[in-house]
Amino acid sequence: MDLIEKLYALINSLPLLASEIFLMLSFVLIIVVELILFRKKETNFGKIESQNWLWGFSLAIVLFVGYITVNQSSIIDLTKNTDTYFTIDAHSIFFKIIVIISAILLLFHLKIMKYSLPNEFYPLLIFQVLGLYLLAISTNFLLIYISIEIVSIASYIYPAISLNKKAAEAAIKYALFGGISSAVMLYGISLMYGITGTLDISNPIFAQNLTQIEPIALSLIVLLTFAGFLFKISAFPFHLTRPHQLPLFRLCQLRRKPLGC
Repeated sequence: MDLIEKLYALINSLPLLASEIFLMLSFVLIIVVELILFRKKETNFGKIESQNWLWGFSLAIVLFVGYITVNQSSIIDLTKNTDTYFTIDAHSIFFKIIVIISAILLLFHLKIMKYSLPNEFYPLLIFQVLGLYLLAISTNFLLIYISIEIVSIASYIYPAISLNKKAAEAAIKYALFGGISSAVMLYGISLMYGITGTLDISNPIFAQNLTQIEPIALSLIVLLTFAGFLFKISAFPFHLTRPHQLPLFRLCQLRRKPLGC
């Protein structure tokens, strides 16, 4: 399939991306709403009222995306492969439902525990749900990389939205290490593409060409690719041993206190 055919196939498959497109538009909308209604001090909304509005708006977005996802599972061919960058099947639908349930539980947890978070938290949450949704359907290493970066960028910003200097320092360090790990992972992916001629992991040629190279070269490619990925998810051996060193640890500690206190 040449580039033109892939572009047409991608355009024709856009209805399958209804939930992802809605999340992208909602992310932009919630940022605009936050800037116009809640950013200026002279607004009629106070801090508590703005957080309640943003919380309710975010919950409505997440619930509607969940409805789209559940409805999608009943109307599409669950073996549908778009032959482009993603595949919609029973497994991807399952993981998308897990993501949306986690987002709903997180929002209710914030409400019940009465966390006081900056308004920027809610657009970032929608942004991360978008990245995880894309990751659930990705069958191309390029889209996998973009999806992981979407989730990672939001994770870098979480501690940075605090006014605390230590949190800002942690965010800078996290972003620097994350950038290095992204470069390592991208280099491994480029080597993989040079050897296999494709980034589509569902393509039989991909696995066939990988098995034909030297074991040492294959080990190096796998090490480079998964080293970056394991750092992104803080998996062994790329995790931090002491919890208080984690950039998001302060965010998880907050209870009835504003961020940075």
